Amino acid sequence: MKTSANVSPDMVLTGWRTWIAKRISDLLSPPILTGGLAVLFTRLATPTWTLAFIWSALYVVLADLLPLAYLIRLLRKGIVSDLHLGIRAERIRPLLVTMICLAAAFAGALLLQAPRTLLVFLGLSLIQGLILTAVTTIWQISFHAAAATALIAASGVIYGAIAALVLIPILIVVGWSRMHLRRHTFRQIAAGAIIAGTLFGPVLAQTLP
Repeated sequence: MKTSANVSPDMVLTGWRTWIAKRISDLLSPPILTGGLAVLFTRLATPTWTLAFIWSALYVVLADLLPLAYLIRLLRKGIVSDLHLGIRAERIRPLLVTMICLAAAFAGALLLQAPRTLLVFLGLSLIQGLILTAVTTIWQISFHAAAATALIAASGVIYGAIAALVLIPILIVVGWSRMHLRRHTFRQIAAGAIIAGTLFGPVLAQTLP
């Protein structure tokens, strides 16, 4: 890449790193990772991937798309600064709406007699969300790291240790991206990962068939 007299190679490299970090944060954001988890869990109790996607739509629409639509509305009104909610004070309102939507998804799944594995996933997601939201009121814990760890832990329980090892780089690159963008410290990323690992690891091992 060509550089002007006023732009050093280090500045160009930093710019590329920031661009990559932003794309990682977008592509491996909590809604995308948890949506994939919903499909993964539901597939355990359904005979086809089509049925898994249909049941998972309950989670994706209520717990992912509705909160995202609300967040976009807040962004357009200037109430929040960005979709990833880098400022802790701006997180509480969208998170409360997300928890309400997630609770609605869980209630809907119960009423519709959704597959047990989806109910387990929704219950764990709601518990984790409430814990992370409570922590967020005083400390900017990483939801990105929690979502990535939940995917790794669930994959490990369902498909074995090798699957978890293969997916560990997701947590590494997500953690790097959030630190590079100065959205979280290492401790905040580690805390999010520990909470998710504790919930989606031992608990799943005891509840999944």
